[in-house]
Amino acid sequence: MQITNAGLVTVRWSVEGTEVMNTLGIAGTASTPPTAAKAAALDAAFKAAFTGGAIATMYRASTALISVGVRSYHIDNQPEVSDPGAAVGGTGTEDTLSPSLGAVVTVRTALAGKSFRGRIFVTGLTELANGGTGTMTQAASNAVQAMIDGWVAALGGQGWQLAVVSRPRPLKIVPEIRIEARDGGVTPMTSTEIRSLKWGSQRGRAHRL
Repeated sequence: MQITNAGLVTVRWSVEGTEVMNTLGIAGTASTPPTAAKAAALDAAFKAAFTGGAIATMYRASTALISVGVRSYHIDNQPEVSDPGAAVGGTGTEDTLSPSLGAVVTVRTALAGKSFRGRIFVTGLTELANGGTGTMTQAASNAVQAMIDGWVAALGGQGWQLAVVSRPRPLKIVPEIRIEARDGGVTPMTSTEIRSLKWGSQRGRAHRL
C-alpha cells in the first residue's frame, strides 16, 4: 500500500500480560523516512512522556509500554523500523480497569468529515483514574492529554506530524451501484482533545489506519 507522505507509528503495550497497540498516523515520511536512529529516539521520547508524567501513577507496574515502531507508506512495501529500549511500567498499585474501557482522545484536522478525524484509545488505566460517579477523573484526563501532547512533540522532534491517514479505495461496481475510487491520503492534525470524561470503548473505523 502506497500513500504519499504518510506513515504509521505503532505503540505496543503489555496490559496485565495482554498485548495492546495504539496505531498513530503520521505525515512527513516523504522528506523524513524512518531510520533506526529516529525509531530509537522516538521510542525513548514516547516512554519518557509516559514515565515522566502523572499518568504513570495510574498504571500498575504489571502494565508496561514495550516498544514504538515506525513504518513509511510513502513507498510501497516498507517494513516497520524499530529499535526499542527497555520496557517501562507504571508506578500505581490500584486494580486495573477493564481493558474494554479507556480514555478517548480525538485527533482533529483542518478538514471536516469522518475521514479527517481520528481517535486514540488509551486503555490499561487503574481505578485511580476512575471517579466516584463511574467516569474518568479530571486529573486522569489531564494526565492522558499530557502524555499525548508529549507524543506529538516527540513526533515533531523527528520531523513528523500526527495525522489522520486514509487508505486508498479501488473503484467498485456492483449491480446498480457504483462506488468511486479514492486515493489514499494523509491529513495533518491541528489539535487533540479529550471531549468527555465518560469512558469510551474501542471501535474501528473503516478506511482509516
